[in-house]
Formats: sequence, C-alpha cells, structure tokens
Amino acid sequence: PQQRVSLEVTWEALENAGIAPQSLAGSNTAVFIGVNSDDYSKLLLEDLPNVEAWMGIGTAYCGIPNRISYHLDLMGPSTAIDTACASSLVAIHHGRQALLQGECDIAIVGGVNAICGPGLTRVLDKAGAISQEGRCRSFDDSAKGYGRGEGAGVIILKRFKDARMNDDRILAVLKGSAVGQDGRTNGIMAPNGKAQELVARNALEIARIDPETVQYVEAHATSTPVGDPAEVMAIANVYGKNRTKDDPCYIGSIKPNIGHLEAGAGVMGFIKAVLAVNKGKIPPQANLKKLNSRIPWDKTGIQVIRNSLDWPKSNFPRRAGICSYGYGGTVSHAVIEEYIADEDAINGAAHEQMEDDIDKYHVLLLSAPQEKRLAIQANLQHQWIIGNGKTHSLDSIATTLATRRNHHYYRAAMVVDNHENAADSLKSFADGKTCPWISSSKVVDPDAENKVIWVFSGHGAQWKEMGQGLLRNPVFYNTVASLDNIITFEMGFSALQALEAGDFDSSERVQIMTYIMQIGLTAVLKSYGSSPQAVMG
Repeated sequence: PQQRVSLEVTWEALENAGIAPQSLAGSNTAVFIGVNSDDYSKLLLEDLPNVEAWMGIGTAYCGIPNRISYHLDLMGPSTAIDTACASSLVAIHHGRQALLQGECDIAIVGGVNAICGPGLTRVLDKAGAISQEGRCRSFDDSAKGYGRGEGAGVIILKRFKDARMNDDRILAVLKGSAVGQDGRTNGIMAPNGKAQELVARNALEIARIDPETVQYVEAHATSTPVGDPAEVMAIANVYGKNRTKDDPCYIGSIKPNIGHLEAGAGVMGFIKAVLAVNKGKIPPQANLKKLNSRIPWDKTGIQVIRNSLDWPKSNFPRRAGICSYGYGGTVSHAVIEEYIADEDAINGAAHEQMEDDIDKYHVLLLSAPQEKRLAIQANLQHQWIIGNGKTHSLDSIATTLATRRNHHYYRAAMVVDNHENAADSLKSFADGKTCPWISSSKVVDPDAENKVIWVFSGHGAQWKEMGQGLLRNPVFYNTVASLDNIITFEMGFSALQALEAGDFDSSERVQIMTYIMQIGLTAVLKSYGSSPQAVMG
C-alpha cells in the first residue's frame, strides 16, 4: 500500500506543479522517499506457504522510490530514507543536495506511512510515546504522547533558476536545509535540545538568513512530556532571541490535525509551512486548551498560534523554519521563503486576467486512460471552473491542459469562448450529451503492436440473447439481412427472426447461426478499420 499511495501522490504532485509525468521519461529526475514502517512486509512474508517472488520488491523500503522511478522511467537517484520520524524532511534535504550537485534537474521528495499491523503501535505504547486517547496535543499541558497517523506527501523540487526559466508555478523557495545527529544522550530515544539548536543554525547559515527575520516555525512537537519542552526551548534559543511581545516568532504543529505520520511527518509540516508562506495566513493550533506549564513561555520570545493569523507585515519576505526529528537521534531542519515574482511576471499575470475580455476561442483538452473516466474528468473540471477557475483566464487553463498534462489514449476536445460556455460544455460532455463543438475519440499508441488474430468459434459458443444488441448496428443488420433469403430458402427459417427470438434449439440452427454471427461481426470490425493478420478456427 505504501508503494501504491506514494505513486498516486507523486502523480498528483507533478500535475499540481504543472509537469506532465510522461515528459520526465528518460530524464535524470531523482526520487527520495522517507519510509519507516514495514508492517505490510511482516504480514506477507511471515506467511511462508504463500510467499511469492514479487513480495520482496513489493514490500521493501527501496521499492517505494524505485517503483516511482520504474513507472515514470526516471534515470536519476532513487533512494529510500529511513531516519524514523525525520525521514521525509531528510529526503527533502537529499533532494536539495542532489539538485545543487547537478545529479538531477528535478527531485521528487517526500514520505509515507501506512499502519498495517499492531506491532509497532505496541512498541511505542511500551516506550510511552503514544497517547492513550489516540490524538496529539502539541504544546498542551495535558500532552502525554501522540496519535499515529497515515498518509503520504510529495514535494517537487527544482533549481530556482530552472523553475523561473520554465515559468513554473513556484509556491515557495527552499533557502537552506541541514541534517545532524544528537550523539550520546540519556538514551538513544531521548531528545537533545543542543543538537536541535545546532541543526537549525546550520540550516540558517546555509540559507544566509537572520533568524530574527523568520516569523514562523513549524515544530516537530510530538506531544510528549519531555520532547515538547526540549524542542520549544531549542526553537526559543535560535528564533526567540531579541524578540518583543509584539513581534514574537510564532510556532505551530500539524500533528494535532492529522496525527503523527512518523516517516511522513516532516513533509507534512513542510507542506503546511509552504502553504502558510504562500497564502500569507498562519493557521491556528488544534487541540490546544492550556499551554504546557513546563515551558516558561514569557521568556522564550515565541508564541503558539491560538487563532488564525494574517502573516505579520515586515521588511522581509515571509520566512519559516521546519523541524523534524527521529527517535534514533537524527535531527533535521529546513528554512523556506516566500516567492516574490518580478515585475514582468506580475504584469504578465495582470495581462492574463484581461485576456478574457477579448473575443477569443480556446480549445480545452481532456484525456484519460479509460473511456469512462473522461466524463469524470469533465465533471471535475466543470466543478472547478465554476468556482476557483473563474480567477484564471481561459488562455491559462487551456494552455495548462494542453502543455502541462499527460495525454492518454481516450481524449476529448471542446471549443469555448468564455467561462460560462466552458462550464456548459464540460457539463454537457460529463452528462453524455452531444454538442457541435465537442469531439472525443481514442488514439492509438504509434509504438503499439496492432496485429490482430481473429478466432472463429464453433458449436457451443452460442447463447439465447446472442446478437440481439448487434441487430441495432446497421452494418451487422444489413450483413445478416443480405444472407437471410438464402438461409430461408435452404433451411426453412429466417436468421434475423432467429436472432430476435433467441431460437437456437436444433444443432443445425446453432451451426448456421454461429456462422451468421461471425460473418456479421467481421463486417462490423472491418467497418471500424480492423483487419486480421491471421485467422483460425
């Protein structure tokens, strides 16, 4: 399940980034995925009588990034990262490093967690890490462990200059990242605040950013009585210095919202921080009733978000830090910054919004691997275009559908001239209605082998309703009708009437009607342009 969901989320992330997945085939695109759970492997491989050859790669950690690379035909580094709960932020760090070193031009990074058995839950319970109520209460006075969560998150990374050159949709800029280890502590699972401080300072130094200009930190915050106070003080020592009550560094954690995704936790916090920086909104902390009394909040220079907050105004771009730590001692930190488009890009966006005032036709393209999914795609596009889609020009929508999406075998195209017309056309297609400016069909892969062998069956292939649906096909009907007089003269019954009534009682009729059916089917297939390279039967 971790391989499947990671592949699905990777596809969604690429589409969100405006990168057609098939366009990456043969490229040096890298994949780094954090993973720490092998529940599914234990379920399968301990059942020795039913072990199969593909269960190895199908359950291995390496199978998650390798499966993505395999399906998308990627030739760059493909590595599974296991640093426990720090895994996915470490994967982001590895992706950044690979890009800077020129090993790849695009990095697919993230993490995944699936709970398929009780073993690790029991271990964590014995260790005092998880909450009896099954939920996280980060920074709360009643925090007594975390609730485990499942899911996957994927980020698409590019070098900044490449993303700008390609006119990509940039959500934020990853300015710096760092990874370290907390050395010898009171126990291998005990947190080390000094190590957390050090890795944050290293990330800030790489980013060349003053910590006083960072206004939000997405904390690891696993809701443990020891972990939360240690982390908050580490964040305070780095980001809380020289702060006033009116200008604190805000902190929060996504874990009370979605649970602790362990190997997937870092990327989830990263995504939350990116959205906060991008939207200029800091979301409130969930499951928080009373601040942890073990932390001297008034002396830290940091503040937990209690209510949704507009990002404070400053002379700097919006900046955020992200923390993620593993229970084996790995510490990781990343620093991100708001992307501010240059004046040309802003003017281009403003011009784009004005273009719909011009009388101009656009072609909206849809495609899907299966025919029935075309209608689903059309309905989804319809729902979007009558909502958020109104804020985008038809020109940008049509361009994205044409140049930044995969084009599968089943396709539809519709000519539209405004948003209302586009919405109506999409709705009509989704409902199966015919319209003069909509076309749909199937394309054949030019590399596909189109050779066909037709097998003609004998006695025993008949059934009572055989051919009744095909009688509505004019090619089939006319072909059978052209032979009907001969069969009536020679055998004393009508082939058309026999098909309509399902009358195949005698052996003679079965033989004749089987022949008639196959002559009719041959004509129908030929009318569609199909012809056999060989026949048998």
